[in-house]
Amino acid sequence: MQPSEKIIEFIKKWESFSDKVYICPAGKPTIGYGHVVEKGKEVFNSPITVNDADRILRADIKNRTGWLNQNMPTLSQPHFDALVSLLFNSTNDGNLERVAPKASSLIKQGKYDEAAKELFSRERGLVFITVKDRMTGERIKQVSNGLVNRRAKEWDIWNGK
Repeated sequence: MQPSEKIIEFIKKWESFSDKVYICPAGKPTIGYGHVVEKGKEVFNSPITVNDADRILRADIKNRTGWLNQNMPTLSQPHFDALVSLLFNSTNDGNLERVAPKASSLIKQGKYDEAAKELFSRERGLVFITVKDRMTGERIKQVSNGLVNRRAKEWDIWNGK
């Protein structure tokens, strides 16, 4: 399967465009439409264009869809699109089994409603980021309101809304 143009535009909206490298809330160097810059492999010394960012985004999405197409049963377009957005936002390789093993298993069993609860709900979904504690300097997980909102929209996509 291929992601719809609608989901590509959805990802662009949520990620926003940056022509220069910035540090995202999870502490990772990022450019374009949410592309995580691979340390030691990529260097962006000058601003990129919207066209560059679109090309990079599509390559990143292709990476995630490759894993889905090889490892998941055939999905409906809304389910596939919602997973593409979620995996774009939470993995570099699209491996759903690594980030949400229970949901991956539920999808393989055809238990789509249960899988959606694992993936997109505030209670169990992928809504956490790792940040540095200001007092101790330790890395801790905390709920991101932005991710809660994004997962809610992905839930709507999953359900064909």
